[in-house]
Amino acid sequence: MNNTFSPLETGNDVLLLNKDTFTVSRFKELLWIAIHSKLNFKINDGRANLFTTSFCTLPIAGEVQILFNNLQWYNSPIDCQLLKVGSQGWQKGKLRIQIDTKILLNHKHESNKVDICIEFCPDEPTEPESPLDDLRQLPEYRQQP
Repeated sequence: MNNTFSPLETGNDVLLLNKDTFTVSRFKELLWIAIHSKLNFKINDGRANLFTTSFCTLPIAGEVQILFNNLQWYNSPIDCQLLKVGSQGWQKGKLRIQIDTKILLNHKHESNKVDICIEFCPDEPTEPESPLDDLRQLPEYRQQP
């Protein structure tokens, strides 16, 4: 297996995960919705955000608390297939997701900035085995005696 992950930036490429298919843009949208629902889970009258209270503050002793405002999540690579626009067919490989979250706190409100990066690593390399393979496929090369 190849170990080179490349970002999936074309929103119209299609992912196959188990039996479900998603365009890359729709998959990112669903991840964004899921993350925001976790980050914005409020308790009581909305003054305390349970996520921020539980995961972003680290009580040390008594009144001392350390606030973390940047969180990063990574998943273990998962099996998937990718259908790129204009390609000949599905490509098997691994999918990796990185989510960077910045929690912005001030006295009046809290907001979250979420960046999602989806990366794909093909099981089989997509590049020719030799740099000369591409040249050998040119019509000019084939016509030589």
